[in-house]
Amino acid sequence: VSQGEREMAADNQLLGQFIPNAAVATIAGAAHFMIATHAGEVAGMIGQHVARAEEGAVAEESAVVEEVAGPDTTERQDR
Repeated sequence: VSQGEREMAADNQLLGQFIPNAAVATIAGAAHFMIATHAGEVAGMIGQHVARAEEGAVAEESAVVEEVAGPDTTERQDR
């Protein structure tokens, strides 16, 4: 959830509390159409969010694989 300094901060804070894995960020000097006026900052925040989401997905996938497969108990044979 992104907001400019002059946006409805209370509404955005509520959205951030109830949307899973959301983060609320303020872009200094931005108003409602910040995607046009502050495109670089918005793109950077979106990129950071995607990176965090991907890291979380990889961690969740690894945990599920470990749970299904169990720990590696195969014996090694040296030749």
